[in-house]
Amino acid sequence: MSIIKSSEDNREYRGLTLENGLKVMLISDAKTEKSAAAMDVFVGHMSDPEELLGLAHFLEHMLFLGTEKYPDESEYSHFISKHSGSNNAYTSHDHTTYIFDIGSDYLKEALDRFCQFFISPLFTESATDREVKAVHSEHEKNIASDLWRILQLEKSLSNPEHDFSKFGTGNIYTLDENPKSKGISVRDQLIKFHKKWYSSDIMSLAVLGSESLDELEKIVVDKFSAVPKKGIKPPFWSEHPIEESSYIYRTFVVPIKDLRNLLITFPTPDLHPYYKSSPSNYIAHLIGHEGKGSLLSELRARGWANGLESGGKFETRGFSFFCVSVDLTEIGINHTDEIMSLIFQYIELIRREGLQKWIFDQCKEIKATHFKYLDKSKPYNFNFDLVKREPGQGKFPSIIKDTPLMRLWFKQDDEFLLPKANLKFEFKIPLVNADPHHVNLSRLFLSLLRDDLNEYIYSAILAGLNYAIHNTKQGIMLGVYGYNEMQPMLLDKVMYKLTNFKTDEKRFCILKEQYVRSLKNFKMDQPHEHSIYNNNIILSEKDWHKDELLDVIDELTIESMNEFVGNLFSKTYIEGLVHGNLTKSNALDIFNIIEQTLSKSKPLTLSQLVKLSDRELVLEDNSHVIYEVTNEYHKCSKLRNSWGYLVYSGLRRNTVVQGFRFVIRSDRHPRFVDSRIEAFLQYMINFIREMSIDEFNDHKQALQVKRLEKPKRLSSMTDRYWGEILRQTYIFDRDVIETNELLSVTKEELMIFFEKFLSNESKIRRKLACHVISMTSDGVGKKDQVDMTSEYVKDAPPPKQIVTPIIIKDTLIFKSSRPLYPQKKISYDP
Repeated sequence: MSIIKSSEDNREYRGLTLENGLKVMLISDAKTEKSAAAMDVFVGHMSDPEELLGLAHFLEHMLFLGTEKYPDESEYSHFISKHSGSNNAYTSHDHTTYIFDIGSDYLKEALDRFCQFFISPLFTESATDREVKAVHSEHEKNIASDLWRILQLEKSLSNPEHDFSKFGTGNIYTLDENPKSKGISVRDQLIKFHKKWYSSDIMSLAVLGSESLDELEKIVVDKFSAVPKKGIKPPFWSEHPIEESSYIYRTFVVPIKDLRNLLITFPTPDLHPYYKSSPSNYIAHLIGHEGKGSLLSELRARGWANGLESGGKFETRGFSFFCVSVDLTEIGINHTDEIMSLIFQYIELIRREGLQKWIFDQCKEIKATHFKYLDKSKPYNFNFDLVKREPGQGKFPSIIKDTPLMRLWFKQDDEFLLPKANLKFEFKIPLVNADPHHVNLSRLFLSLLRDDLNEYIYSAILAGLNYAIHNTKQGIMLGVYGYNEMQPMLLDKVMYKLTNFKTDEKRFCILKEQYVRSLKNFKMDQPHEHSIYNNNIILSEKDWHKDELLDVIDELTIESMNEFVGNLFSKTYIEGLVHGNLTKSNALDIFNIIEQTLSKSKPLTLSQLVKLSDRELVLEDNSHVIYEVTNEYHKCSKLRNSWGYLVYSGLRRNTVVQGFRFVIRSDRHPRFVDSRIEAFLQYMINFIREMSIDEFNDHKQALQVKRLEKPKRLSSMTDRYWGEILRQTYIFDRDVIETNELLSVTKEELMIFFEKFLSNESKIRRKLACHVISMTSDGVGKKDQVDMTSEYVKDAPPPKQIVTPIIIKDTLIFKSSRPLYPQKKISYDP
């Protein structure tokens, strides 16, 4: 099978079909530290039986929980994570996809476990009963999501006899209560569905490894030839789910968040046969264009819209949809008829004018360049050369210009060898984060700036040149990315706008209203996001809460904005990095653009720079601090082991202090979940103590592989360098240094560390718990009146030492009562 690849791609490819009909793509990359695989099965939730809606999704969950060859439910996930890997899966309308990555030395063993998903899964009764709760909780999480609500509405408005109308996620009613009431065995139906649809002739496998193509082929043939072939074809739907009688209807939706959108959906035929010419992309390019003279440009000029998107949706075998989505302003919500009229006029214009070859060729050229340089692209009329490698270039960034106003770091790319560069700048400005009012001003200012630059930048974005600008605690961050030849021109334009901005009153009112909505909508975010947010607010000296920002929102006027913009760059200091396909001379030209634009700015003094650093609160030794907030919008979320689903665990770091963080969602009271975390920490002490030296070394090796994995993109390498510069640590080979230290760490040292800083029996451990408590009608804040102390004793062995928790009743009072960690010793002369 012939594989077309980019001339810039050094990987080797091979396509083949196994004797059982399984289609395979092999990718050999001798330099990769991580191997990966993905299996796509051409069946999804549209093939669910009517009496078991969500079965395909449920089956996706179940395949991770044991096979005949590897019956342990945690075997697959444990093996993947033990060897610095990750895994995931998702179910769509007509596809189910399974993916993983792992340290390259373990690909063969991982594939041996992975292939068993499709050969001999167990579907044990115990796992079936337990995992249905996870699916149900996933559904309950989606109930409060506007995106998922609209999706289900679109299904409900379709032909009820069509498979598209099916409820795809599943819940405890469709997968447990209802089938039981009808005498249906869910486990039997899982086995039946797998036997019917999980057939090698409707599957496709992709495998990436460091082995040669011949070696990869041998492994895949050996492992996957046993996947049974059922002689079936992928399901196909010849009828469209939207009937002709339903072509014109209007539905009004009351969202959870304060949103204003107009969504127009057109039923379209199956476009898969036209993938080479991609007609929907051509139309989407024209309707969704954001440049001067575009549909969005007209809607924005009338004050009716902030954004517009268009493109294909639900592209399924047999049918698809084309959608136009308009982000409406407060005024625009009252002009939806006129907006729809403009959209249909524009569509009629496209139809009347017919296909424009020059537009098609332009789109084709851009797509071809995207393919050639992966996610790197260029305008078709740009010069596209690699600059000459300069002699004497160091391995890491170095300072090439250092003045009282600005310091510039430079690193010429010698690894990716693409005609691209990344420019990063942080403008340190005390005014930006001085108080809530100035935070509001700076955030709205950058929103106005992006809005003003939108038409100018859009053509460059299509061609692979872009910029990003946002607030930080210390000032403003600006980045310019993409094809390097035209970057100075874009940077010059952005810098001019930054320092010569004129506020348009109409856009100010529109974007202020949008900004206020975004602050208020935070209340409807997921509970775990509130927990993380409040944790950061409590510990950080210079974070302002969204409620504080809303309290002073009336001070946000066009007059205060003009005054703010006029003073913004009166005093500043800039730290910058130029990395990529540029010479030192090019980098100095970029330095000159910024220096000349800010010629009237005065540099910050060293003492002013030091005061900008963010400090963190010191918690007392042997303390347990709890902050509890209520949530009126979310009931619960995903469950594991009947008490919680681990969203995240890992390090929380700033420049001075670090900690270990758990983030958990559950339908149980947060205090109960807190007790389970403590039980887990007790378990971990014994787990580490009983771990063999070989297993301990395996974990060290997995972490070493993960830390030493090289960035796959220029942007990832830039971010690594930039992180060191922002933290002012300048250890550009940090991963090498720390992994060398890792090799010398002993199990005894890890035990001492754990018992000192994480064990609930430690005399110096410091703990902050942020609890978000559901106050919905059946949330834990209303229904769970259990004595948490007794529940703690009953469900989890209590630690020998129980610390009386400190309850934060007022965050401002608590923060004012606590000392701060010392300021980091900042070096401006690395």
